[in-house]
Amino acid sequence: MSAVATPTRPKAAKTKPATHQPSSVEREFMQGRDWAISCLSEAQSFRDHQSGESHRLRWVRKGEAQDNFVLGWVAECVGGPPALKNHALRGFCAVMSDYLANPASPIFPHAYQLPFAEFHGGEVGADGTRPTPPEMLEDAADEQIATLSAQDTEVAQPSTKWAVDALAATKAKIDCAYEALEDYACDNGTSLMWGVLTLIVGLQAAFTERTEAENVDDPRYGALADLHGDIDCVCDVIDAANEKPNVAILHAVNALLNLAGAGIEQACKAEIAKRKGEIANV
Repeated sequence: MSAVATPTRPKAAKTKPATHQPSSVEREFMQGRDWAISCLSEAQSFRDHQSGESHRLRWVRKGEAQDNFVLGWVAECVGGPPALKNHALRGFCAVMSDYLANPASPIFPHAYQLPFAEFHGGEVGADGTRPTPPEMLEDAADEQIATLSAQDTEVAQPSTKWAVDALAATKAKIDCAYEALEDYACDNGTSLMWGVLTLIVGLQAAFTERTEAENVDDPRYGALADLHGDIDCVCDVIDAANEKPNVAILHAVNALLNLAGAGIEQACKAEIAKRKGEIANV
């Protein structure tokens, strides 16, 4: 039997896969994409470092001109350096630089409707720009007090006499309110009056706790400010509970407690003003 030859299949020729050749349109698109990513990365860096350099308000930047970083990236997209002279584009990018580096949600348009000078350098508060808020000046004064204390260990610590005097005046009013209501309640007591007496006893306990606190001499955030808050809470409860009964003695007690709180507030304000004056004379 004769052997039958097995046919040999021809081998397919090996071909290299086609390499994609991007068009000029695609290359330009991808370049713009990368610039946008770089712009957002720069914005993230501002946020991470809590930098105010790109902020819209001059006082935040301490009088320096805004770092309008978005403008540089957008200018690359629309023609390079000549685009930097487009003032409409500069205004557009100034708002975007602030928002991307200091995001706020939701956005309030009026917060960005600021004068031309606000985005540029100069004296804070001049040319129609916003002045530094008073609370920021107070915080700066507090920081200066702390810095001076840290740098000069020989500087005497602020006196606590003002706090001791304020506490003594406060205690006298709280005790007077308690004694007046207790005397009245012994003969004419109601559940409401005894309840208010219980509140005042709690206030006396809070008073003792506050006087023993380490920060009793801090006029802004210390124990006296906390005690003022305690008194305000008790007064609010008495006001609400006595709205319908309208008992005269409870109005009198509340008036005494309000005077105690007002005395604390006045003492703290006076001490803050005194310390600011001492800083100014350093």
